[in-house]
Amino acid sequence: MFPQTLGIGRFETIGFPHPQFFALLAGSFEIFCGILVICGFYTRLAAIPLLIVILTAIYSTKIPFFIHKGFWATMHESRTDFCMLMGLIFILIVGGGKLAIDTKLKKHK
Repeated sequence: MFPQTLGIGRFETIGFPHPQFFALLAGSFEIFCGILVICGFYTRLAAIPLLIVILTAIYSTKIPFFIHKGFWATMHESRTDFCMLMGLIFILIVGGGKLAIDTKLKKHK
């Protein structure tokens, strides 16, 4: 529907070299690591690539937005990114919790 704002078009607009490769790479990491986090399997390890992806997204999209639009517009636009960043930092520190597959595997050892 919006080829310049989604997928490969977004990476082209931002100015990434080889946007086809980086869009596929970022999407693959988001899906694979997101499934691991949801299942609670290698939760902390899966949070690391997701942190890299969200930090890259913030750096490449929100900092230029801040320069052109200002502080409050940037805060409005980046609230989802900020929530994902804080959630991933929490998962990295705390882990998957007592219902995670990681926790159940540790109990069996």
